[in-house]
Amino acid sequence: ITLGDLLGGIAGTAVAVPQSMGLGLVLFTAVGLDASTGAMAGLLGAAILSLSSGLVGATRGMISAPNGPVTMLLVASLGALAAQGIQGDGLLLALTLILVLAGLIQVVFGFAGGGHLVKYIPFPAVAGLVTAIGMLMILSQLQAMTGDAVRGVDGLWKGIPALTVLVTLAGIRLTNRYIPKLPGVIGGFLAGIICFHLLALMMPVAFPATWVVGTIPGLHGFVTVPDVSGLLGLPWLELAAAALAVSLLASIDSLLTAVVADGRTGARHNARLELATQGLAQVLAGALGGVGGGGTKGSTLVAIDSGGRRWPAAVAGLAFLSLLVFMGPVGRFLPVSVLAGVIIYVGVGMIDINILSWVQRRRLRMDAVVAIAVIATTLTYDLLAGLVVGVTGSVFLFIRGQLLLPVLHDRA
Repeated sequence: ITLGDLLGGIAGTAVAVPQSMGLGLVLFTAVGLDASTGAMAGLLGAAILSLSSGLVGATRGMISAPNGPVTMLLVASLGALAAQGIQGDGLLLALTLILVLAGLIQVVFGFAGGGHLVKYIPFPAVAGLVTAIGMLMILSQLQAMTGDAVRGVDGLWKGIPALTVLVTLAGIRLTNRYIPKLPGVIGGFLAGIICFHLLALMMPVAFPATWVVGTIPGLHGFVTVPDVSGLLGLPWLELAAAALAVSLLASIDSLLTAVVADGRTGARHNARLELATQGLAQVLAGALGGVGGGGTKGSTLVAIDSGGRRWPAAVAGLAFLSLLVFMGPVGRFLPVSVLAGVIIYVGVGMIDINILSWVQRRRLRMDAVVAIAVIATTLTYDLLAGLVVGVTGSVFLFIRGQLLLPVLHDRA
């Protein structure tokens, strides 16, 4: 392991930590668990994903962790199950099964050469789906901005969570602009924490416990064996559909990140081995109570630019495990609103505004229709419905492209 790998792994970890914890919080609070358990699950998922892909080394420099597309699809899937009356341990069991099945599908997908099929997925469908997921991520954090009611405190003090979110976002932007050598997420993360606690010191009463993550469970808290007694009562068809969707999104995200990593390192990734490794890591994350995911572009670019090549992901995986051991008490000082600011920033970055310009260009107008249809369906119904529309739109675009090809070819 070189010094560049160590520095790259640590830098990649620093960028991925707020996002991993925030996405874990989003997912597990949707299941009805507390924020600290969600933060722990996010760190655990990041540790398993990065350590697995880092040891195998199918893509040089790539950091894997929980990401927006996979997390929001899991949230939508669990929300649909909750609407059918499944609660508590049943939802946790469903989450485990979805991730395990998704991982197994990824393994099969990888060894069957599925990495080469991704390039045939029309970009408009992917752009629409990713944009919709970004919007859902932003909407999911609105509640964190409002905070909870505080007795004896007027409305001005109740705005501390919202102000913290704004300071976090401003900190990210200003760091990117004036301190480009420091990842913006880290600058905004620190600015948000400082702002929250300065304002909290001036409050006439103590802030609610729900405004902070809380003590994060250590290593003893994550090896969980779900209650399998409710297996037969789960809707297996819906679980299989959700697992297929998760595996598809995770595979696309990981392969796109691998391409980005190749562009910086000059190496070439092994698509089959990468998908298979990510799949096995997904199985482990689900079985141990972590959050699934895939390659993360921001952390990967920071890791590579900091000198990481062969081992930064393995270093990052060990760093995540170390945080699980030592970071527990720190969670009592970590504001939920700061993580919300990070998630909103990631969500904004996923929105593709170029879709609007497609409408004005005749050649791209049908692409815009497909992308907008995916966005509208996702926001109106759910992410799974949007995925179905995206697949249908992809088939339509493919058939349309074939019909526009010339029938006769000049052999001269």
